[in-house]
Amino acid sequence: MNVSPHNRREGDSDRQCGSCSQCCRLLRIEALSKPPGRWCKHCSPGHNACAIYEVRPDECAEFLCAWRERVELGPEWFPHRAKLVVVSDSGNNRIAIHVDPITPQRWREEPYYNQIKQWATRAADNHGQVIVYINDRAVVVLPNKEIDLGSFRATDHVVVSETRGPLGRDWHAYVVPAEQIPVGERDRLITKRLAVAKFDMLPPAPPMDIALPGGRG
Repeated sequence: MNVSPHNRREGDSDRQCGSCSQCCRLLRIEALSKPPGRWCKHCSPGHNACAIYEVRPDECAEFLCAWRERVELGPEWFPHRAKLVVVSDSGNNRIAIHVDPITPQRWREEPYYNQIKQWATRAADNHGQVIVYINDRAVVVLPNKEIDLGSFRATDHVVVSETRGPLGRDWHAYVVPAEQIPVGERDRLITKRLAVAKFDMLPPAPPMDIALPGGRG
């Protein structure tokens, strides 16, 4: 996935980054050859400072995480607190959750897991995807399970297919390496796979006093 850090672009809310610089650590920055899960060499963690702010790459200047865009995501989703950076990309057809590698199971904790599974259910009905990224590892989140795809390169493609059997709906996910896709077909493959219908984030998960069910492009 080709999305990346610091931003001052206007969103749907007045939320600001504050002391958070998690996007400068957890996301890949193609223009700077920065891998996911490592601090950008131009970032001063905790100070929300970028040494190249005035000439930062477009992918940094144009980036806005979901917490800044979506007021329905409560304070628990503030990336510095959650240790997660949520990104809605590919025309709102994919929700990516980038996880702090120090706490790789954070996304499975509540209230995050219940909300992520709700997004996965909505995505399955609308030809979308919900993917958890931990460094270069990708986990596809589906309504009934998660599929760990292992190591994932920025140029790889995720394909999700649905089957129906006696037990109901089921899903499968797999990686298609870029080299197996003709250059002229890559964008069209993404369009066919992801742009069939758009889905949006669901409202926040229900309060924790009720029974709760137990994952780049």
